[in-house]
Amino acid sequence: MALHGHTRLELTDVHTGEVQTVEHDNLITNAVSRIFAAFPELMNGRDKLYDGSGSLWSRFYGGLLLLDTAITGDADTLYAPAGVDITGTARYNAVNAGLNTRRGSYNATESALNYEDKELRLVYDFTTSQANGTIAAACLTSRNAAMLGEMPQSCAALTTVVPGEMDFLWGEQINLFPGTKARKFYENYGSPVLVDLDTDTVWCARLVLSTGTKALRLYKAGAQLRSISLLQDAGANRSMGYTLSKEIDLSDIVQSTYTNTVRVDYDEERGRLYVVAGGTSGSTTMKVLEINMADWSQTVYTFTNTLSETLDTTLYSEASPPCIHGKVYNGRLYFRTTAGNLYSVPLEDPTDVTPINRNGLELSTLFDAHHGRIYSSYGNTVRVLDTLKNAVFCTEMGAYHCYDTVPLTGGGPVTLRVRSPYSGDNLNMCYPCVREPYLGSINNLDSPVTKTASQTMKVTYTIRES
Repeated sequence: MALHGHTRLELTDVHTGEVQTVEHDNLITNAVSRIFAAFPELMNGRDKLYDGSGSLWSRFYGGLLLLDTAITGDADTLYAPAGVDITGTARYNAVNAGLNTRRGSYNATESALNYEDKELRLVYDFTTSQANGTIAAACLTSRNAAMLGEMPQSCAALTTVVPGEMDFLWGEQINLFPGTKARKFYENYGSPVLVDLDTDTVWCARLVLSTGTKALRLYKAGAQLRSISLLQDAGANRSMGYTLSKEIDLSDIVQSTYTNTVRVDYDEERGRLYVVAGGTSGSTTMKVLEINMADWSQTVYTFTNTLSETLDTTLYSEASPPCIHGKVYNGRLYFRTTAGNLYSVPLEDPTDVTPINRNGLELSTLFDAHHGRIYSSYGNTVRVLDTLKNAVFCTEMGAYHCYDTVPLTGGGPVTLRVRSPYSGDNLNMCYPCVREPYLGSINNLDSPVTKTASQTMKVTYTIRES
């Protein structure tokens, strides 16, 4: 199946009637094909792929992103990099009559789907107050991703149109993915930190913190995402056959045996596993062990706080999902002070501390980090930290199903989200999810256009199948 896309932007001055028209063909990326390829054995449940209207296309191409920067790359460019601003969004079958000045409205009258000719026409309208600013690229994305327009203000007055769902492909699976059923970091085989799809292996990390032993133990087992064994118990307590693959001494970095002062993270973009160790009340030092899982080489970094603010002491808690404090991403350590302020510092230069502009917004549950953005939630909405802008933004995306992410190697836009077994739970709940907002298509205009408050705009996106 080959797709061809074409975009037409019409900007109309409400005072003079002058119409500025911009048209351009676009590139269809490999995002959607890689979603289908992630778990080929499980994609035969077609009912799981359709939305409530029975439409397949709207789930994967039913969102529009208008970006302020052209997206360079090819069909394997699946996300806009950090620093790119989302000027406007729109969502299939959704009208925006609220206070969100980024999102436009679906035009059901002019949109059309011609099954015989295999042509889809999506039309979105923007008022004079919506999507004002620079538009350099128009891209299709999933219908839910249209709710991820990043706004530098509270969403309290906005209505969450997507009532709590990052786009999970199937309902919760407790027994389907047994490799994710490891327990807590301090019990049994630890918690899952990485799934290698090439070898169908899940890696779990267990922290052993006591007076006599301070160690990270890495276990691995068959993930059973690519294949499912017929010769095993299908019950909840099946044996996974975990084997101890590596034990790493943490004596030089662990400053306290309190479990909430040590956390483990994996940065899939760098292929590095991190152990971050803080101290007890009044501690000014955080130590970071970086482990390259390709060759098991190790590097230790030390950050000494010289701010007038005191470091928060809780890096991780088994009783709640992960937070931003102590997160290592893209070579930087993110930390919080007891005053509630956020900062980041490069591991290679622990003196170069950068404040994070929270825009008055709080972060709570930290559930993913990729392509330059860290995703969190607070209350019922998703928050986004742009690591290039060093700023936090609010979105209209609901925060339900935003569990911790277990990275998949080679999985493209698909990942696993796992609810850690806290608060007395015995089992993890696992969701195969689509990472949003992926770029289903990329249409870089010949030159950027600027929409102003004196203009309305109509965006017509046509897709043909050949």
